[in-house]
Amino acid sequence: MLKLTQTDVERLLNERSGEIRADLASKVAGLYPGELRPTERALAEEIFRTMLQDIDVHVRAALAETLQNNPYVPHEIALALAKDVEEVAVPMLHLSMVLNDDDLIEIVRSRPVTHQLAVAGRNDISGDVADALIETGNDAVVVTLLRNEGASFDEPRYGKVIDMFSGKEMVMDAMVERPELPRGIVERLVTLVSEHLRLTLILDRGLPAELAEPIVLQARDRVTMELWPDRFDPAEVSSLVEELQSRGRLTPSLILRALCEGDFVFATAAMAQRAGLPVENAWSLLHDENELGMTPLCDKAGLSEGLRDMAYLAVRLARGIEASSELEARFSYRTKLVKQFSSSWPDLEADADVETLIAHLIAAGVANDSTAAA
Repeated sequence: MLKLTQTDVERLLNERSGEIRADLASKVAGLYPGELRPTERALAEEIFRTMLQDIDVHVRAALAETLQNNPYVPHEIALALAKDVEEVAVPMLHLSMVLNDDDLIEIVRSRPVTHQLAVAGRNDISGDVADALIETGNDAVVVTLLRNEGASFDEPRYGKVIDMFSGKEMVMDAMVERPELPRGIVERLVTLVSEHLRLTLILDRGLPAELAEPIVLQARDRVTMELWPDRFDPAEVSSLVEELQSRGRLTPSLILRALCEGDFVFATAAMAQRAGLPVENAWSLLHDENELGMTPLCDKAGLSEGLRDMAYLAVRLARGIEASSELEARFSYRTKLVKQFSSSWPDLEADADVETLIAHLIAAGVANDSTAAA
């Protein structure tokens, strides 16, 4: 048991060496409250209050380091340490459970970023404290908050972060890493984050196909927008389709969409991946003018007869297009494709867009998986 006497108190208060004062303060704090008698406890608290005024920051920092996990520290002492300079405040702000939400919000609003970062790293952060941290407008603070699984987030709070930080890639990236995100937030994020994280959101967050596939195609279009293979980099597209295949999302409907949009680069790479063939081989089979390779390629890729027929039609139409630019070629291709099908489907207008055509084709079962898949 620590037996504090008036002499002990005088030594603690009058010792000239800051290092010794810090050491003594740590020893007293380490035994508080322990088995201290009421009079000794009161003396220890008197020492703490006096140490709060010590001009040597090392003394105050030693006190904070020792008391940071102590749930019995008087509130005013914990709060004073938490409002002190960085070296003193950070341990208390990280761990002290004596501090309440009102304390933390006041500190977030009145103290510098070092204190805000310390609060953002606490094990448990309520919604009110999270709001105060978001309202600082500081990128680093909000990134720390988002990366803290103990921080309370709901859909409106995520929405506030997106509204305030949508142009900040570091913040958006941190949000993607959260273990659980509401569906509405995922749908907002996919239009804001980098290509890699967009694909991560789509594949890992379970977006339904009708939402996921158009977004995957947007990602694909940024990888390559080539109608013809002149500048086709197989490595880039293959990386995308390999990732999709590994997640079970390289679907026939995704290939259908690529064919409808005239993206033979992606469609070829996707068929090659599903068939287990080199992309170059799949390209030769798909574009064989004798049309001997299309059926075996589609069969090996596990594509339906309807999708095979769609691929035949797509390649034939593309061969007949003459245009001065890629944009003109794409527009001409899509226009001809829609007109081709509108002649067979009365409810499909000749000037319908590609999405409408895709919806008709999917409803007709063109994108169904084949039972003949290898």
